[in-house]
Amino acid sequence: MNRAQDDLPLSGPGRLHPDDDPACGTPVLQDALALLLQDALALLLQDPALDHRRCGEPLPAAWIARLFDYLHALYGERPATLPASDDERAWLAWRERLGAIPSAGLRRGIPKLLRRASPPSLQDIVRLCLPQIEPHAAYLEAVKGIHAREQGLPGHWSDPAVYWASVAVGAFDLKSKTYAQLKHQWEAALAAELASPHDGPIPPPPGRAEDCAAAPPPAAARRMVGNLRAAMSTSAREPRDHKRWARRIQSRLADGDDSVTELQAEAARQALDP
Repeated sequence: MNRAQDDLPLSGPGRLHPDDDPACGTPVLQDALALLLQDALALLLQDPALDHRRCGEPLPAAWIARLFDYLHALYGERPATLPASDDERAWLAWRERLGAIPSAGLRRGIPKLLRRASPPSLQDIVRLCLPQIEPHAAYLEAVKGIHAREQGLPGHWSDPAVYWASVAVGAFDLKSKTYAQLKHQWEAALAAELASPHDGPIPPPPGRAEDCAAAPPPAAARRMVGNLRAAMSTSAREPRDHKRWARRIQSRLADGDDSVTELQAEAARQALDP
């Protein structure tokens, strides 16, 4: 076997099959094949279908078909990990599972297939596309984040999944328990949120200044304070009638108000007796 053949990869782009012509292993053809794969990858990831959708919606079947064609070209044969063309249920699983991943995640993960020696399964592709977040670091981030939100600050969240995992576990547990106590619960919540679509922004913290009513201008505030002080001063100078309520009940009785109960009338009489 010539040197050009010896240098060919056993798997991945441009691999040789036993029935291939050895001439296919020339560097020129290898480079041409690599360029074709790059073009195919660019067309796949620049497809408008990735952007003209809501995260969580199944991807179009046509896009999945192009992904399968790319994998076929990448590995030199149709991978056994791909579903048959007439297996509608399996195709739907690919459409739904990859549709749950944000477009940025697909564009981040699918190019990593070039470094794989063996054809990927659906779960392999999902793992490549999801952000790589270390659970303990995410836990520390969540604890800091919930403390910040309690002070009306947004906090720092490296990924929406970390925030939603903190919501799932609960602020009380995150603040009152150690990582060792929460490890399994936290890792399960984080894994579930990483696998779920999050296409909306993280909700603002409660009680932020911009969410409250706008403060009045200084001049208006001074007038309000002055009016309040004047009312308090007038009230302090006037004698208080602590039996006013009883007199009002007596007045209602005199006007023939039959809604006054016997208990109210008796209490008023006792309060007004000398």
